[in-house]
Amino acid sequence: ILRTTNGGTNWSSISTSLLSVQAIDFIDLNTGYAIGFQGGMVKTTDGGLNWSNVTSGTTNLMYDITFVGNTGYFGGVGGVLRKTTNGGNNWTSLTSGTTNIILDINFLDENTGYICGNNSLIKKTTNGGSTWQTQSVEGSLFLYGIWLDSPNSGYSAGMSGTILRSVGVPLPGAPSNLSYSVLDTGVVELNWDDSSSAEDGFVIQRKDNIDTNWTNIDTVTANNTDYTDSGLDVGKTYFWRVYARNAAGNSPYSNEVSTLITNTGPTVNNVPDKFELYQNYPNPFNPSTTIAYDVPETGLVNIRIYDILGIQVAELVNEVKSPGRYTVQWNAGNYSSGIYFYRLEANGYIDENKMMLVK
Repeated sequence: ILRTTNGGTNWSSISTSLLSVQAIDFIDLNTGYAIGFQGGMVKTTDGGLNWSNVTSGTTNLMYDITFVGNTGYFGGVGGVLRKTTNGGNNWTSLTSGTTNIILDINFLDENTGYICGNNSLIKKTTNGGSTWQTQSVEGSLFLYGIWLDSPNSGYSAGMSGTILRSVGVPLPGAPSNLSYSVLDTGVVELNWDDSSSAEDGFVIQRKDNIDTNWTNIDTVTANNTDYTDSGLDVGKTYFWRVYARNAAGNSPYSNEVSTLITNTGPTVNNVPDKFELYQNYPNPFNPSTTIAYDVPETGLVNIRIYDILGIQVAELVNEVKSPGRYTVQWNAGNYSSGIYFYRLEANGYIDENKMMLVK
């Protein structure tokens, strides 16, 4: 350990019992701790002139120690993390939720802090280390240091000149009340509630009874709370869940929903309680797309397609329909790429949605 008393102009060496010193921090001008190899820990109460051994409670190599007042934390190999609330007199073990190496610890106050390490490890706590939330970091990075200037913004640095920056936004909340409806054979619409105003978008995941691994199948932008999944195989049971995301990371998952895909076609036996025009699927599309709609009462139904200038380019439906759920296809092979609108008119009801043809 090196010590200076003149602002760093000169340094004097002080011996300790540690085989190696990995980190050092002081509670005040006189009281400080140093940690290192095999869980070694030493303490000074005279400004670093003398150091005495202290039991750390671990034999793992420790990489960092930090104090905010009398509350302190240290961590290292194997995800070992320990805490004191009385200036280091006693240390208790915390569950970090990782077996990676904890290389740096930074706390803004006694409750809000971060840890970082290998394998892109960044975790955050807001309750003094009782629970830790994984932060989203792409790749497999060796992160040596982390520094935060607010609960949601700061920097982490590591190997190969890597510097990461948090953009200062909170994690989005988990979507809730995920539900589904079967629009047609192999076509399911998902709906959920947006529980946050902080997301940049939503990610839809799916698995089935054959391939039991969750897979990201698509994304939708912020504030969109529905998605139509098509091309599903008859005889399979599918499962879905959704999470929100932004630059700060990913939300927890929504609830899961599942259904067995059968060859029954549109659901017309269950009478809808209102007119409904659903988002076409797929969207964007090339060259064909499917439009689903609900009819709650017998009447003349008309579905027309308009271009971006409001000019009608096609009429898909113009006939009397009994109550039920229907689908109709539009083949836009003879039309140019661009935005189109489709409009449902029936018994005084009018609704319109937008779709995009991409060739």
